[in-house]
Amino acid sequence: MYIWGLCLEAHKPQITPLTNKLLIFYIMTTKLLKTGIAIMAIFAGLTLSSCKKDDAPDTKLSFAKDNVSIKVGETATLSLKIEGKKESEAVVYNSDDPRIATVSDKGVVTGVGEGVAIITATHNKVSATCKVTVSATPNPNPNPNPNPKPNPKPNPTGSITGKTDLPALNLTIEGTMGDKLSVTDKQTFTFNRFPDSVEEFQTVREKVGTSPAGAILLQIMAMEMYAHNKTIGEACIRLCVTSTYQNQVIEAFKRVIYEYKQPYAAASLLKGARRTNGYNPTEPYSITVQVDEALMKDIDKNGGGSYSEIFQTYALYLKVDNFRREKGNGEMSKKYSQFTVLKTAKSDEPSQNKYYLVFSSGDILVAPEPVSFTNPYKGLAPFK
Repeated sequence: MYIWGLCLEAHKPQITPLTNKLLIFYIMTTKLLKTGIAIMAIFAGLTLSSCKKDDAPDTKLSFAKDNVSIKVGETATLSLKIEGKKESEAVVYNSDDPRIATVSDKGVVTGVGEGVAIITATHNKVSATCKVTVSATPNPNPNPNPNPKPNPKPNPTGSITGKTDLPALNLTIEGTMGDKLSVTDKQTFTFNRFPDSVEEFQTVREKVGTSPAGAILLQIMAMEMYAHNKTIGEACIRLCVTSTYQNQVIEAFKRVIYEYKQPYAAASLLKGARRTNGYNPTEPYSITVQVDEALMKDIDKNGGGSYSEIFQTYALYLKVDNFRREKGNGEMSKKYSQFTVLKTAKSDEPSQNKYYLVFSSGDILVAPEPVSFTNPYKGLAPFK
């Protein structure tokens, strides 16, 4: 036993001062490392939590209906629900194919041609989509008389102002635009006053109505005339708009001009008109119509546009400058007003295979930005 005890004593590790210091250093280092790892884990958790919060959208958008079905010429207002944080910026609506359906900045969709279009609403960098299916308007008379007797509504007689000493209506045309379009085609119409009667309107139609751009000028003129005399204005609308679209245009004009009390709706599309100057355009009045090259993608094939089975012709896409969408801060929510026009031999249309008609004009049916308080609207000749 004594010998075994001596052996144990002989092999007992010796704790020297140096060994003691190394041991203490090891223990402290281990504790510091554990503490550091714990602190890093806490910060990592906070960082991940913060990133997760930033990545989560503050706003949620959803349409009340994911699918909407309308007919050509009809409209539908898309109901959009916004949840969460709402920014001051407006909701931006876009259609992936305006040849099928257009959408206004208020979410009003208009059926233009048969097919499917996807409408996208964007707000606060978050988007929602709605599928819009547009079908043909059913023919109320599937077996029409091939030689129908014309039964037009009687045109009202008389003038809007009742004046007999008005200056002659002078209208000049710069540029050409025929049945076969090119992307550079544009026409500018300059005139000293608006028509005062259906007869004067028909005279203007004879001069410009055979041009695609002329149909747009005629609709703007009809809108201004409707603002001063509903009966005469409606008769003019029925001369320059397709029968499938006439009632929609009339109801929209009535709403914008009389319910929203915006008599400057037509003036807002003329050269020089801005909300900051009361939508008082430059005189003589002028408007320039251009080819909408973004929509006329196949312009080398049949003049571009899209074929309509209803009218058995090609619909053409045009545009005019859109200053009626200028915000108070100078921002422009939509740069152009878009129009679709066509010429057809369809017997119940006022085209007579001679005059171009407006088939769609979504933006003109929407109220412009409110007029400036400091610069009131003064009216257009000969009605001011």
